Amino acid sequence: MRRFLTILLLCAALPLAAQSGARNGEWRVFEARGRNKLHDPLVAGLLVNSRDITDQKRIEEHLRSSEERSRLILETAQDAFIG
Repeated sequence: MRRFLTILLLCAALPLAAQSGARNGEWRVFEARGRNKLHDPLVAGLLVNSRDITDQKRIEEHLRSSEERSRLILETAQDAFIG
C-alpha cells in the first residue's frame, strides 16, 4: 500500500489490486483506485476508493476451471471418436 501511495503522488490516477488477511484468517481481494488531488485546494490530499472483489475473483476462477474441464472433455471425446 505504501508503494501505491508513493506512485499515486507522482500520477494523476492509479488502479491497484491487492490481498489482505481478514480477522478470521481468510484472504480478501480488494481493488483500489486513487487520485492525486493535492493540487485541488478543496481536497488537498489523496483520494482512494476501494472495494472487495473477493467473490468476483472466486467466480472468475470457478468459470476458468469449468471451461478447462469442458475443453478436456471435448478433446477426449473427439479422440475417442477419431481414434
